[in-house]
Amino acid sequence: MIGDVSGKGVPAALFTGMFVSNMVLAVEHDDVGEALARSLHGYLEDAEMFASVAALKFHPDGRFQYLNMGHPPIYIRRASGAVETLKATAPPLGTFRLPGYPLREGRLQAGDLLCLYTDGLSEAERETPGGTELFGLARLEAVLHGQVTREGTFREIMRQLRGWTITDDFTLALVQYNPEAA
Repeated sequence: MIGDVSGKGVPAALFTGMFVSNMVLAVEHDDVGEALARSLHGYLEDAEMFASVAALKFHPDGRFQYLNMGHPPIYIRRASGAVETLKATAPPLGTFRLPGYPLREGRLQAGDLLCLYTDGLSEAERETPGGTELFGLARLEAVLHGQVTREGTFREIMRQLRGWTITDDFTLALVQYNPEAA
């Protein structure tokens, strides 16, 4: 799981603590989204805050289920070099509660790379003569197209971030499927 709570300061820190402790319990349920919504939605709504989350459940044979509750897209860079996008499947927690949050399915092949991140990456900024420019999703996708390994992808993302200002939380998780290790 990867998530992000809206806001800054003490209120966001308190909800982050609640969010993390509830994530640990939610993964034990068949409907992870419903478990999170049941425990957090009312608190977030009352505080006029929201939280995004991307959750994945992996199987040794490469199958996975995922839920994306208003989080930035999850990318899969296939071993072939193609990049696929797993967009949001539900609204962020604290916005619109749904009756259920079914998991979607996918499959990884040997060498496929998953890229999960928080918006601190895509919203990194720099000043240009034309105004403020964001790092953006297109730049991230271009890095994914040009890399083969998890390590190379990480190094290239970090290299390209030089000169950019990260103004929000920044988390990056890269997972490469290796069936021999599964």
